[in-house]
Amino acid sequence: STQSTWGSSSRTSHMQNSNKNAPVVQKARQRRVEAFLDLRKQGRVRAMMSKRYKLEEDDEDEPSESGVPYNPSLCAEFVNALVNPSPEVKLQTLKNIRQLLCTFPKACIGDLIDAGFLHHVPDLLAVMHDEVQYEAMWCLTNMAMGTTAQISEIVFLTPHLIPFLSGQSSILAEQAAWTIGNLAGESSDFRALLRANGAVSPLINLLSSSVPQLTQTAAWCLCNFFRGGDCDLSFMVENGLFEQFRGLFRLRRNFAFPVLVQFGWLLTYVTTHTTEEHVRVLTQLGILQFLFALLHQGTMDLFIPALRCLGNMMAASTDFITHALQSNELLVLLRPLLNHEHRGVVKETCWVLANIAGGTPENGYALVRAGFVAPLGYLLVNSQFDIKREVLYCINNLAMDPVLLPELANADGLMSAYSAALYLRDPKSQELALQFVDRVLHSLPHGVRLVLQNDGIAALEHVAQLSDDTPDADLSDQAHRLLELFFGDNFDEEGM
Repeated sequence: STQSTWGSSSRTSHMQNSNKNAPVVQKARQRRVEAFLDLRKQGRVRAMMSKRYKLEEDDEDEPSESGVPYNPSLCAEFVNALVNPSPEVKLQTLKNIRQLLCTFPKACIGDLIDAGFLHHVPDLLAVMHDEVQYEAMWCLTNMAMGTTAQISEIVFLTPHLIPFLSGQSSILAEQAAWTIGNLAGESSDFRALLRANGAVSPLINLLSSSVPQLTQTAAWCLCNFFRGGDCDLSFMVENGLFEQFRGLFRLRRNFAFPVLVQFGWLLTYVTTHTTEEHVRVLTQLGILQFLFALLHQGTMDLFIPALRCLGNMMAASTDFITHALQSNELLVLLRPLLNHEHRGVVKETCWVLANIAGGTPENGYALVRAGFVAPLGYLLVNSQFDIKREVLYCINNLAMDPVLLPELANADGLMSAYSAALYLRDPKSQELALQFVDRVLHSLPHGVRLVLQNDGIAALEHVAQLSDDTPDADLSDQAHRLLELFFGDNFDEEGM
């Protein structure tokens, strides 16, 4: 069949090329952050939402206004009622305020602040009445969904919230974590204040809670401390994060599914910031077996965070790639994901494969021997442009090895797919395609014939005609140089 020649390899010896992976790893480290931001833009994944309302119904993500119009005077009326010393009156008043916040959050947050609600919160949290404390925190949770200016007045109440993270009540601890999570998701300044106030260590300790909902909320809250690029992972490690991971990796089979999903996303945030030393420690703790277990679950909710973690750590450490490939399990798990019905899973799988290809020569040979070139070539022809771009990264990384380049260039249909990629309306994809064509022309004795036979001249001319006043000008210049050097006045097409 036409696909059978893709990636066929009987090679038994591996050529060493110690300089191959250095520039690739540096670029991969930058790309993992960029790709993570792109992943967050793809959709509203609840496990990744920076802030969450707590509403009357657990299955709602956003408040829905009732048919009753909002009455601004109610805020002042309810706040004034909080001076009543009766815990029962305070409780009913807080429930009324909470219902307002669940129904008219954007309208009433400012009115509650103006009426002085926040001045009552320290006393409300000090009342020895769990329900009063819970309702007060529920109100704060939804008020923390307000504007930055409004939240700046709420964040200074966190010293009154943090002790609940270490308290006896899991319900109050979970609500305190939810409120802190909303505050942390707002800005780097608020995250710095929360760290300074000592919120991180008790949150990390909650990861080992026996209450699934509390563990899930604590994991989500910690995700928010990694937002914005201002997180110091070493600080998190000093506060016991990796020690918690040690136990969590061992207990993976006992997790409720929502906890497993949220923990997977926490690992995604963590591994975005890992150094090679961090990856080494995580590997010793058993993260690879944990990620394999997520992939074995066979659900999209776990595929994407597991794949993202693998790609992140591979971008940080080529030793991790080699370790992950010691058994055939990883490649066996990845192969069917290239055919997954969800394009996000396919894209993340290609991201992992691109980082494997950017490792040592032996890592690249493993992909070729396992038959990955054929399905990658199919995706390069038939998938959407963002997946094509990941495939281009992968094959380009493989092609940096002079041993693999001839096999890739001669694989059935691949050179034609690269010519077609030069027409993509995506400068990065065009750049990657042009790099491959450049390498073929300069490195292979029959490179000119390959490009000619696969409509490469017309594709190069297309890139050469890109406007000089666009970001594509450098690509245009490079295409011009290749056309002049290999297909210029002395070019003899019949001699090919």
